[in-house]
Parts: sequence; structure tokens; C-alpha cells
Amino acid sequence: MKNTKYPYLDRPYPRVKLHPATIKHMKKGHPWVTKDTFTAEFPENRTFLVGVGNEKEFALLIQDPKHPHVKARLWSLIPPFVDGIKNFPKELYDRLEAAIRYRISHGIDKERENFYLVFGEGDRIPGLFIQKLGNKILIQHYADYWRKLGTLLNHTLAAILKDYFPDERFTAYVETRNSEMENTIRRITMPGVRNDTASPNEVEITEFGVKYKVRFDQNYDHGLYTDMSAIRKRMTKYMKGSVLNLFSYTGAYSLYAMKSGAESVVSVDLSPKYLSWLEENLDLNPELNRESHESLEMPVSVALSKLAAEKKQFNFIVCDPPTASSDGKKTTNALDNYEKMIPQMMKVLAHDGVMVVFQNTHKVTKKKFEDKISAIAKSKGLKVIENLKMAEDCKPLSQFPEGNYLNGLVLSRY
Repeated sequence: MKNTKYPYLDRPYPRVKLHPATIKHMKKGHPWVTKDTFTAEFPENRTFLVGVGNEKEFALLIQDPKHPHVKARLWSLIPPFVDGIKNFPKELYDRLEAAIRYRISHGIDKERENFYLVFGEGDRIPGLFIQKLGNKILIQHYADYWRKLGTLLNHTLAAILKDYFPDERFTAYVETRNSEMENTIRRITMPGVRNDTASPNEVEITEFGVKYKVRFDQNYDHGLYTDMSAIRKRMTKYMKGSVLNLFSYTGAYSLYAMKSGAESVVSVDLSPKYLSWLEENLDLNPELNRESHESLEMPVSVALSKLAAEKKQFNFIVCDPPTASSDGKKTTNALDNYEKMIPQMMKVLAHDGVMVVFQNTHKVTKKKFEDKISAIAKSKGLKVIENLKMAEDCKPLSQFPEGNYLNGLVLSRY
């Protein structure tokens, strides 16, 4: 049957067999169908599939045949699935509205202008992340089917934004990302919303009283990691005395430490572009004492050796290595690098100081990260005093480790 309004709802709705392991994991709460011998039989020209196990319809899936690993994602486990496909537009509206209402009802928008309206699988909208950054809306597609569903998505989102933010004039962007750390970004016009078509591709936003510049162009990163916001707030209690920010990027931790009362801050990054961006962020915050801040443009290992030779000591050290170099090409293995970095960091850590180390990849499980860091710490006379994970507007699922990609451990001496 032909559906002229929503062609992706065309019948027939293919029924596909699912691997028993896939069904087992989905029953526990995992929302992905990863590549296996069963997915090789999926018809690639259909958006929706009805997954079958033991001859019984089990799940409604949205297919992503172009993804190298994740071939489909869970939309619903509630039959009848044919009705689930027919009602997809309404269900999409309900899930988007519930996600945005959750953020507003918890007052997240009162503390910061950057927050997630939608956090993918955590909001039961798989492969879709939407950030509000001041008057900018960043729609991030991590699954190719959102490109096909783009018109419906944009109309639905626009209707909800108009209700929740009736007085705001938005500029919206769609960013498509893939598993190879590649992205494209373009402006779009959202129907029924006050669009600011003349707005430049950058915006100043405020997070916990600190201003930052965010840019929307062809860069993979836009200048501020919103998924780290709630963790930054949690670190306030440690930001005293002297602070060392390793892999500082555009300086979010550095500026927040200065705002929180740190006496001095050193930011280390290999990228002159990001350190220049950090300086621009400092310009936006004239109340901060620039004399208390120093930037070091060099590899972290070199900087740590330099600071140790100068007998510098820091009360708080934050280390958040990137998953790729500043050119986006060379990946790093932060977990292995911590074998060397933690002893180096200890040489500049004040006796009563603390350090926080992060991992930012779903390729290393939370348990593996914690076990490895705990072992290194114990061998060097350190102990774990706090575990960190995403919170507030970033809601990972408990049975979905791939979505719980950002974790941290706070370490201190025994």
C-alpha cells in the first residue's frame, strides 16, 4: 500500500529473523542489532523491520544498512508492530516531547545554555542526539535513517520547540556523523519556528556563569563538550589552589576552575587552534584574572616533564585525552598511555591534591577502564575516591555500555 505522505511507511513490512543472542540482549535492555549472519539477510531497501525469534514477532526495528557494525536499532518491543509502524509519527512526537519536557522540568536550562534536548538511546530515540546551544539547535544523526526521516523529524521537532520556547529565534543545523570520525554539517530551516537565517555560524553560550564561544562549521568538534557539563559541576569542590588542565581543548575546565576560585590554572594542549580558542573564551569573561592563567602549547608528556623540573605542584589535575588527534586522523589509546601519564602526573600533584582521569570511548568498557586505572593507582600509592559518569541531560541506559562512553575516576594519595 502506497503512503504518499510518509513513503518509508509503505507496506509490506518485512519480517526478519534475529540471532538468538540479539534477542537475549534486547530482553535485557540493549537496543542494537549488530552485524552477524542474520543481518546479512535483511532487505536493505526498507526503513522498518519486524524482528522475529522462534517464529514469533519480537521487535520493531529501524534499519541502518550503511553502518558497518550496527545494522538496526530498537524502536519498540510492544506489539502489534504493524500498528507501531503506522503510529510512528505520533510516537516520535511523544518521545521527543517527553525528552524535552524532562530537561525543562528539572531546570537544566536555568543553569546553562548548553544541554541535550535528546540523548539518543537514553531517550528511546536511537541514533539521534539534539543539543540546544543558546539559540542554536544542533541535530546530530548517528544513524543514516534519520536522513531519510529528516522531513518528519524537522517538522515534529519544530512543533515542540515552538511550544517550549515560543519567544526564541533559532538557527538549526543538521550534523551527520559516522563511525570513522567523519562528519558533515549544514543549516536547515525548521517550519513554523522563528528562524534566524542571518545569524553567524557561531554563538556565545553561558554554562554555570562562564561564557564560551561555540562554532558550527566543518570541524568535528564545536568548542564545548556538553556531555561533560554535569561532571564539570560535580568537580567544583576540587577546584581550589592550583589547577592543571591536560588536553585542555578550548579551556572549559580551565575557565570553570577560575570561576570557581582557583588561584592559578595551567592549560596544556598540542593544538595552537584550540589554545587560541581558549584565549577567545577568556576574552568573553573579563571578570576572570588572566594573570592567573598560563597556556602551554606542547605534548602533555613534555609539559609534565617541564612542570616537574620547575617543581610545580597542583591541587587539582584533570586529564581527558582525546580519542583522536587535533587533525582527527590519529587515534590514541588513552588507557595504555595512563601507565606512563599517571606516574608523571604524580610528580606534580600536591601532597593533598587530587587528579581526575577520563576515558571517552565506548570501545573500552567501564569495568575495563576502572580495573586498569585502579590497578595503576594502587601500584603508585593512589586510591579511587570517586567515580564519575554522565548525568542530568545525558542519560545512558544501564544495559547499554556503548552509550555509557564517558567515565572518570578521581584519585588521591593514601
